[in-house]
Amino acid sequence: MARELVGTLPPWMPLTLKHVQGLVDKVYGVGVYKVIEKSAWFGLLGYRLTDWRAAFGTRGIKSMEVLIESCEDEDDEDEELAAPSDNALPAEGTTDSTPTASTSAEGSAAPKIAKLDLSTKEGVAAFVAWALQPHESGTMPFHWKSWGDGVDKKGFFLSHLIVYVFAGHLASLALIPGSYGRLEAKPIGALLLSVQAVQRALQFFKTGEYINRGKTADHFSIDNWGDTKVAVGSNKTKLVRRATKFMATVQGWDPDRWNELIEAKGAQR
Repeated sequence: MARELVGTLPPWMPLTLKHVQGLVDKVYGVGVYKVIEKSAWFGLLGYRLTDWRAAFGTRGIKSMEVLIESCEDEDDEDEELAAPSDNALPAEGTTDSTPTASTSAEGSAAPKIAKLDLSTKEGVAAFVAWALQPHESGTMPFHWKSWGDGVDKKGFFLSHLIVYVFAGHLASLALIPGSYGRLEAKPIGALLLSVQAVQRALQFFKTGEYINRGKTADHFSIDNWGDTKVAVGSNKTKLVRRATKFMATVQGWDPDRWNELIEAKGAQR
């Protein structure tokens, strides 16, 4: 239940005293145990949530491995396994300032797709370079189910890689006894962690091979992936939204949009 709860919170946000007390009351009954800060409850849940977040990082790497393996048997023109023939930005007069589930430019020509061979080191490196290219809207190709050269994007956060990682979180919630019910709040934090886990995994495959130096800077942690502040001038700081950049967008999703994501995860292994 702690995983389900923290998955609805902003990414990397720790559980508060109120959160933990609510969980304890739900399991043991209201007032049976009083939770205090730095108690065993916090320590136990802290360890479990650390493992939960680490699982996102692990599954992110697995998503790339599965993609590479499955590509060897794929003959379709799935754009996620292909790179556009160029890195063109949206045509003049089109806009894409707000990511949505489907963003298109009327009258735009269908993008020409060049199939990538992910069975080679060079092919994987080319795919990663394409997937991580920044766009003027702030999104990247790997965020979308269909990139469309950045002009005809569809399926924000519905790429196979992201859905694969997110499906792992949903599967872990199946262990919650039915008697406890399920939260109505949407798993916004879990989805955004899934996105970050995929981005991190792609970075490990930049050379075409998986390379993880195992250094602190490579860890899937709040220090590396949480929101942070940087100095601007002598007395000012600027918030860098590494984790919550797209949170407002996801918070605005309607039930149909969430159902689309949930249904998409059913196709993942």
